[in-house]
Amino acid sequence: MRSPSNRPMKIRTLVSGTFVTVLFVVMTITPHTVAAQAATGRAALPKARRDTVERDLVLTAIAAGQFKTLVRYIKKAGLADTLSHWGPFTILAPTDAAFARLPKRTVDALMADPARLRALLQYHFLVGSAFKHHILDLSESIMMQGDTVRIHTVNGGARLNERASIVSWTLRASNGVIHTIDRVLVPPARQRSIAKRSKSQ
Repeated sequence: MRSPSNRPMKIRTLVSGTFVTVLFVVMTITPHTVAAQAATGRAALPKARRDTVERDLVLTAIAAGQFKTLVRYIKKAGLADTLSHWGPFTILAPTDAAFARLPKRTVDALMADPARLRALLQYHFLVGSAFKHHILDLSESIMMQGDTVRIHTVNGGARLNERASIVSWTLRASNGVIHTIDRVLVPPARQRSIAKRSKSQ
């Protein structure tokens, strides 16, 4: 994860002849906290900057009713504490129906490997509160897991990795925001592994 600066900013980077816009919405923190965040994926949330919404991200996801699988996986991966007490974060949250589309053997492999499950989930998390207008202004975004998600604007909405769509925007929580997506995002390395295994069968 890239270390954030001490104020919100946009960084435009020239990559392969195209501009890639990476949005970091972050809070004022000390150098010690920056180092800790880089190691653990956590960002301290000063009290004065907390939203007025009372529920944290985990409780907000539970209350929504359509993220039961996501919440169960977050708890199994040991990420519930991070998403409850740290932030702000943005979750691109697959619905229960989206997780139901995953092959059973993929689910079984994730359940047997908490590290792999954690990486998959972190590929759905952004550091900072990224609202609709932020996301629609991006072409790519670096996720907590370290890889990028490609973003395409379509009819005022967003497609992610040409696979998932954001179907509902902005469930506010005390330490971030949730946007609902209709498919599970797969990190590039994992996607290549799946494609390679499919060709060999």
